[in-house]
Amino acid sequence: ISDGKVILASRGPQKRAALEQALVSAAAAGCKVPGGGRSVTCVGAASGINEQPVGFEETQLGALNRLAAAKQAEPGAALYVAVENGIVEVCSEWFDFACVIMDGDGARATALSAMVRFPRAAVDAVLVAGDPRAQTVGAGLAEELGCDAQDPHAALTGGLAPRAALLRQAIEVCLGELSLRPPPA
Repeated sequence: ISDGKVILASRGPQKRAALEQALVSAAAAGCKVPGGGRSVTCVGAASGINEQPVGFEETQLGALNRLAAAKQAEPGAALYVAVENGIVEVCSEWFDFACVIMDGDGARATALSAMVRFPRAAVDAVLVAGDPRAQTVGAGLAEELGCDAQDPHAALTGGLAPRAALLRQAIEVCLGELSLRPPPA
């Protein structure tokens, strides 16, 4: 594992931008990134779960499935990164979050992003009236708010917390954890 290749288990532009920015931040902070993290390659990797994951477990499973698919598609890379967004109900409110899982140099790191509250009506439109196997809450919010279906976070936070920024922070947590050798238990 000397090529420094980083494999992102997604072709999503927000995920790629977040990863690339996090790699720059990690290098600037002096973090040891497996293989040096010199180049990012995006691969399509199926989550194997509903289009709209619900709960921590399903969301984590989606990230793990993406990670396994990326490893199979591009064996021998220095670092693998998988990201899966999902929604979870906490104290009668619905929130979107991302689960980030990284494997590098024989170690694994996992982090959750900050959560953004999603309106109950938008969640109900998918979970009650719609089909979470085929539709996301983000798609419904995009129709309602006229925003990007992949980034309703920006519209829901007045532009202060776009999805890429939320993902970047979770990715940085994983990179920092991996740089510790060995990662904390």
